[in-house]
Amino acid sequence: MESFQVTAPFLRTINQLQRFIRGSHVATLLVMDAKIECSFKESRIPLFHEDLQRIGYPAIEFEKVEGEDWGQQMDYLCIRIQLCRLNQVMPLQYYYLLGKRLVMYNWNAYAKHEMMDRFAANKFKGA
Repeated sequence: MESFQVTAPFLRTINQLQRFIRGSHVATLLVMDAKIECSFKESRIPLFHEDLQRIGYPAIEFEKVEGEDWGQQMDYLCIRIQLCRLNQVMPLQYYYLLGKRLVMYNWNAYAKHEMMDRFAANKFKGA
């Protein structure tokens, strides 16, 4: 049997795989020499979606987040949240999209600092 040395890139890949599995419906994962196989738990999300449509609530598409990079997209979302103070439904999609942007940096210190800076008092007063 060949020896195997654990390297930093290998550990990063394993950590990414663990984060993916935690956030998904993976039931089993089988890693072999040439391939990786997985099976998924049955999700109840399609049933909830079907129930909502039966009641008469159509699925709403999220609007596209404007901006060429992460910082511009964060600015766009924070401004949208600030402008929606009177409408209680619209900010939900912006908070969801904001969370998706923060996940890109795994909610690390940089992402948290950037978010707090953008929501600082009176930051978007002129928007």
